[in-house]
Amino acid sequence: MTPEVPYTYTPKPPPKPYTQSSNELPISIPKSKQEHPIDTLIENAGKTFEELLQKESHDVDAAAAEYRKRRGRHPPPGFDAWFKFAQEHDAVMVEDFFDQIYHDLGPYWGVTPAKMRTQARDAGMVISIRNGNATAESDWFWTQIWLQLIRTIQEDLPDMDIPLNAMDEPRMVAPWEVINENMEIERATRKLTDVNEVSEDYGSLPAPRHAGDGEEDPPKREWEVSEELFPLFGGSKLPTNNEILLPAPMYWAKEERFSGGDNHGAPWHQKLNKVIWRGVATGGRNKEDNWKGFQRHRFVSMTNHTSVSRAESWEAIPPNFALPTSIYNIGAQQENRLGEWVNEWSDTGFIELMCDEEREDKTCPYTDPYFSIREGQKMSQQFNNKYIPDIDGNSFSGRYRGFLLSSSLPIKATIFREWHDSRLIPWKHFVPMDNRYMDFYGIMQYFLGYEGENFRLENHDREAEKIALDGQEWANKVLRREDMQIYVLRLLLEYARVSNDNRANLGWVKDLL
Repeated sequence: MTPEVPYTYTPKPPPKPYTQSSNELPISIPKSKQEHPIDTLIENAGKTFEELLQKESHDVDAAAAEYRKRRGRHPPPGFDAWFKFAQEHDAVMVEDFFDQIYHDLGPYWGVTPAKMRTQARDAGMVISIRNGNATAESDWFWTQIWLQLIRTIQEDLPDMDIPLNAMDEPRMVAPWEVINENMEIERATRKLTDVNEVSEDYGSLPAPRHAGDGEEDPPKREWEVSEELFPLFGGSKLPTNNEILLPAPMYWAKEERFSGGDNHGAPWHQKLNKVIWRGVATGGRNKEDNWKGFQRHRFVSMTNHTSVSRAESWEAIPPNFALPTSIYNIGAQQENRLGEWVNEWSDTGFIELMCDEEREDKTCPYTDPYFSIREGQKMSQQFNNKYIPDIDGNSFSGRYRGFLLSSSLPIKATIFREWHDSRLIPWKHFVPMDNRYMDFYGIMQYFLGYEGENFRLENHDREAEKIALDGQEWANKVLRREDMQIYVLRLLLEYARVSNDNRANLGWVKDLL
């Protein structure tokens, strides 16, 4: 039996979150008085979403057939139990949702299973599963949160060791040549094994390694950047990194600062027609000679009316951002009142400056001329505003899921990949923003409209409300804690297979017998 069109992976970064390319017209330029480019983006997003829903599988046989068509292999052992678990939890089952797993695990088909198991066992921060019981020696809070998640599905998992990245930032960057060679091996071994040769037995592993068991300690890797490809699980990564993605710990934990608690916001018409952002000045270790390149500093500057007004009047050249060019057709800018207009709807600021020379009063000598500390707001308070930008810090933003579950509209700028990316459609469930933020004024002009002396641009408040509520409804269907369990169970079944000596023959074929 030969698959129709196997899903083919090439060793290049996965699709990045939407950003405006240099070849596209700025999204704030109307094509005509009746049509705006964002209208087209929203319409196309709706069509993409409907096409995605048409791929849903409603029984295990259909799911297995779609798996073979897309992956070019039999599903892993335990696939039927995995699908049953998903059905029992009312999951939307679309095979595309799991593409990230195969992007992440693909290169490991070029690593011998024995080497993978040794690398995983010797890592410094590991969750081990033996006989359906998950344990971890590390008391690091991320490890403990991931352990809690895995223990909810441990009875359906074979023996394995799961090494974890202890850092906020991703840290594995294997050379392209290594990934390319490994993916050639993965493609060459992709086949539908004869059903009579398929085994469902993962086997067992020796007891996990423990500190102080008499063995020589291996090099500790959990805090180091590495160019070597070895199994390492983490919550986010850049497109060029090689970590294996899990749902981030803060998405599983029920901390109010990341989820907003039980309050997901008032009805749209009761919200303030404003942008709200509060955060810490992270993104790296900011110093006097480098803070001007930091993304959060840039965004706060671009949404500070004083900074914008001084730049607009040529009173001061902004040190870390540029005003949009005339091609963006910003009405307020053409009337020389961009700063005044920004002041009408922007409420952004730092709650901590993270200064390299921080003083007792929390000020910062090299950024004090540009920023002051603002009072923080709980996430649930922020949901009283219609627009909630989400911006990377040291790595991804742990607030994104909470924002999506709210009745406000997330405006997302990120360079990081996460487990859920294949489930979310830009302009259907959230608004994407370029990481330079040059399109932000145009986005806000589209949604808020503009009325000036010489320009009158209609608002698109209904469109903003629809994206916000569509995103909230969808997040409540595919970003639940149950969906994290389903994703991790599928991921770890695949990981157990690729690290098994008999991986070429391991599979699930009961639907074919």
